[in-house]
Parts: sequence; C-alpha cells; structure tokens
Amino acid sequence: MNNDELRQILQQAGPLHPPAGYWEDFPDQVAFRLARGDPDKARAASAPSRPRWVWAAAFAAAAIVAAILVFPAARKPAPLSPGQVAGMREYLRQVETLFPNQVRAIIFDSNGPRLLLADKPDVPGLSALLLNVCGAGGCQRIITFSGQQVTVNGDLCDVLLDGRENILLVGRRTLWSAGQTGAAPSGWNINAQRLEL
Repeated sequence: MNNDELRQILQQAGPLHPPAGYWEDFPDQVAFRLARGDPDKARAASAPSRPRWVWAAAFAAAAIVAAILVFPAARKPAPLSPGQVAGMREYLRQVETLFPNQVRAIIFDSNGPRLLLADKPDVPGLSALLLNVCGAGGCQRIITFSGQQVTVNGDLCDVLLDGRENILLVGRRTLWSAGQTGAAPSGWNINAQRLEL
C-alpha cells in the first residue's frame, strides 16, 4: 500500500472533528489573524460593538443550526455509497494482509480509525460485517466479523450472523436485528450489511 492509497482510504472513513476547546478559541484566533499580530488591532477586532446578549443569542442560534445540520446523531445513518463500501472492503483487505486472522474490529469514529486485534491469529475471517451506528454520542462505522465483541454506546455487544444471514447485536442493554425497523432499544440507529471480501 502506498501513501496515495492510504490517504484515499482514510478520506473515505469520514470527517474528523476539531479538538475540545477549538470553538472557544476560534473567535480570538480569527481576530488575531485579521489584525496580523498587532495586539491593539486584535482587541479592537474582538471587542463586540453590539450588546453581549445579541452576540449570545446569535451564537446560540448558530450552535442550534450547526447541531441540526452537522451532527448526524439525531438522524439515521446515511446508507454508504458503493464507493464507500468498496473503500471499507479495501481497508479491511490491507489490514488483514498486515495482521492475518487477528483483526477483531476496525472502528471509525470522531477520534479516527482504531484497530482491535486479537492476541493470536485465531479470528475466523469468514463473515465480515459492516455496521453503521448513530446515536447521541455521534456516529461510528465498524468493520468486524460474526462472533466478535464491540462496544456500542458503552454496551459490550456480540456481533452475530444467524443461519438466515440476519445480523444481530446482543448486549446487556442492546438487542438489535438487521430485520427490525427504527431505532435500537438503546436509542441508537443502526444499519448493517455483509462486507464480502
């Protein structure tokens, strides 16, 4: 795998979220850069010319709009395009090449991709599954195999594929089947599909 292929796979994994405190420092950083380093100009640029309550109301309205438009937690996860599914399949192939029969799960979330490996090469790679999970804490895409355990919304769940090819998530607080409609009992919306290698 070369750098361009890795970059393409990581870009298909989804957007990254800014670190904590980014939005708090953002106005001061903009004012500083606009003033080009002059502290007096920066203070003048960041000083509100309207009453504080107007700025507070505008910020609150912008935050609500951003929460509705940007954060996918309040809506169902969008189905993955064929290109995204192909990217996930290729990502799994490349990781399996490096760690044959050790990949328990690959999790894509706001922290970036995480790889869960078994201690020994004893993970059967027969039934690769792709889960797309959204809830109050954000969205996750999980590549795993039937019989593995992954944490969903703080609940350790078994991911299973039954004899009818139904994908199941079974945890202490979660019981979900790919055949059901609506949100999982845990309040999360889940899409799942086979990921044929």
